[in-house]
Amino acid sequence: MYLSTFSNNSIDITGNDKDRNQTKDVESANFLVMGVDLGSGDENDKNDPKRTDTIMLVHYNKVDKKYDVISIPRDTLVELEEGTRKINAAHAIGGVQYLVDTVEDLLNVNIDYYVKLDTIAFREIIDAVGGVDIVIDQNMYYDDPVQDLHINFTASTEPQHLDGKKAEEFFRWRKNNDGTGLVEGDIGRIKQQQKFYNALLSKVQSPSIITKAPKILGVFPKYLETNLNAMEIMDYGLNVISTPKNNIAFHTLMGEDAWIDETSYYIYKEEMNSDIISILNNEDPTTISKSKLRVSILNGTNQGGLAETFANGILAKGYENCIYGNYDQSLKPVSVSEIRLYGLKEEDKASIEKDFGISNIKIMKEVNPDCEIEVILGEDKTQ
Repeated sequence: MYLSTFSNNSIDITGNDKDRNQTKDVESANFLVMGVDLGSGDENDKNDPKRTDTIMLVHYNKVDKKYDVISIPRDTLVELEEGTRKINAAHAIGGVQYLVDTVEDLLNVNIDYYVKLDTIAFREIIDAVGGVDIVIDQNMYYDDPVQDLHINFTASTEPQHLDGKKAEEFFRWRKNNDGTGLVEGDIGRIKQQQKFYNALLSKVQSPSIITKAPKILGVFPKYLETNLNAMEIMDYGLNVISTPKNNIAFHTLMGEDAWIDETSYYIYKEEMNSDIISILNNEDPTTISKSKLRVSILNGTNQGGLAETFANGILAKGYENCIYGNYDQSLKPVSVSEIRLYGLKEEDKASIEKDFGISNIKIMKEVNPDCEIEVILGEDKTQ
């Protein structure tokens, strides 16, 4: 009854202009959740262009019954038809479909569903669940008379109860009136939001939520826009409530800050997000996909042809993206062969050592734009 009028304003994001599977993946589903700002400030103007203040891609693995919530920093650089932009501008320029297309292109993933809400919807939902209790570990004092936004929280080790309005203030805060605030900027703000999501999750999974269900369901059709139908909303809602918290993980798209033409951007780095990409493709992130790894093999000896011969052996083991060449001449000869891993983890070492026959493996903290596995062949490989 409560959802009978739902989705009247939704759009079809599975248009024929995209090369897209017409039948949804039975093993997974991807949801794009977008929280939009106030645009010009008129909360009642639904046609006012609004930037996305929050962008999350939620991946549900139906087989493992796990949710992965991936926050996309709003300053992420994307190339749109209009030129270089921050990703939070996509919705203001072209609406829901434009943002969906932008995220799909960025992460090479299909999005099945979207959920769009504004600040009114956010406040109403938090009030409907009865507010959220959260520990606020730093002072938050900020005033913006233009938006009639006044944030005033005092740090405490005890949980503070936030109703919808207070929750919005906590969610939006980045800095104080004196300029102090989150050291990590937008990434720090995402961490604050993920802390709030965990508190909200605890609330909706508590037994008391059952009595609040009618009020919550009454909020959805009034304030949310989505292409989920009423039955899907019920199914996924009940599923989230019953999913153990350790089966719901929060991630942040990894990248680097950069200044381009006097504008600050967050540069998404695919090589830093191997775990997230694996999750989105329903792959075990602890399992290396050999065909996708880029391998660079360098000859650190004076024996000609060593790198090519070694590369042929690696190609035969399923590493399809393999290049070879010579190591820095000034550093030759290298005595002991070495492997440097970029964007991989300690648990990846064993399978790589087995395939490459080299035990001297180092995990590198920096990013290598050319490869994930760099092999420097030493004199021990000439014997």
